[in-house]
Amino acid sequence: MSIPGEGRQMVCPRAGVLAATLFNLYTNDFPVIRSRRFIYADDVCCALQAETFSEIECTLAADLAHLAKHCQLWRLKLSTSETVTSVFHLHNNTSRCKLNVHMNGQRLKHNLCSMYLSVALDPTLSYREHLSRSALKPKSRDNLIMKLAGTSWGASASTLHTSALALCYSVAECCCPVWARSSYTILINTQLHRAMRLISGCLQPTQLSWLPVLSNVAPPFLS
Repeated sequence: MSIPGEGRQMVCPRAGVLAATLFNLYTNDFPVIRSRRFIYADDVCCALQAETFSEIECTLAADLAHLAKHCQLWRLKLSTSETVTSVFHLHNNTSRCKLNVHMNGQRLKHNLCSMYLSVALDPTLSYREHLSRSALKPKSRDNLIMKLAGTSWGASASTLHTSALALCYSVAECCCPVWARSSYTILINTQLHRAMRLISGCLQPTQLSWLPVLSNVAPPFLS
């Protein structure tokens, strides 16, 4: 859920450096609820584990009502339009089940694949969709490296090395600790292998184990 603070702009601009810190101080006394809370800036995530969907719905409804009452007391407004529900499990027969949870009298939208801090969370937490999207970014930036790697007029090896780390690796390794054990990391690895071939001049048959050595790039911790 997102909590836009009405009184925060009176103290500090919304995009100010101290905005997040002041918001954390202002919401430090959030009431204790059964769900586990994760707070980043003005985004709050409530997570809990249960055996049935009905138990999840009842617990979330009670917790959200408790938080809504506290926010109303301290003049904070819960954003119903930006609040969604999601479930994560391995039961294929209930993969399309939607939670029926209300907040402030309005039913919350249910997303089968939700975004949290730029990470796409699919129902089975395989991160396939997230890695499919993320692989497109280094792929397009690999094309820029290719333009710099011309045989007659191309940039030096050090320039290519620095450019690859800044352009390709920076986006490829974003949120890596979250999805590092996914079986779909090959989607990212393929693009990083391509970048290493470009900056080292290696051909396609070169063994993958030699690419980090020849390109002077530390092997990414992706699997």
